[in-house]
Amino acid sequence: MDILRLTSPPPQGSIATFDSVVISDEWLGDCHVDYLVPDGSGDTNEWLGSDGNSVDNYLLVNEVPPSGVQFVEADGEDLLDLYTVTNLPASGEILAVEQVISAWKAGPNPQFPLNYVLKTPGGTAKLEGPDLIATMQNYTGGIKLLNPEGNPWSVADINSLQIGVTSEAL
Repeated sequence: MDILRLTSPPPQGSIATFDSVVISDEWLGDCHVDYLVPDGSGDTNEWLGSDGNSVDNYLLVNEVPPSGVQFVEADGEDLLDLYTVTNLPASGEILAVEQVISAWKAGPNPQFPLNYVLKTPGGTAKLEGPDLIATMQNYTGGIKLLNPEGNPWSVADINSLQIGVTSEAL
């Protein structure tokens, strides 16, 4: 392939989004994407929710699409917020995991970093997050081909997975 051009001239004020574009010499075969959303509080809940507390923060970040009205925010450094996710609806081989969040910078200066966290019973991976801007954007934590222990992902890994964010500098 010499060129790939994705275009969609959006109307004034809207955003065109393309998702799950794969360019490869080898096709992945019969596969699909499962979107898993937070469904419970994880091991640690230290970020402040838009409801004024740190209880059940997953209820503030499980909207699809995100509203921007409910949110969690770091009000200090080195804080962690984890959420359990819905179980994988099918069994089979898992090729990769990608974490997607919607975020924005609330003040004029970046106060604390935003970094991604993936936690399984065997380990925790912290991934460098994006530089935030003042308007809500979707950011991805990169595609992880291996679980935090360095092994291929399994259904058991996914069904015990906790995802989250940290204001810890990496």
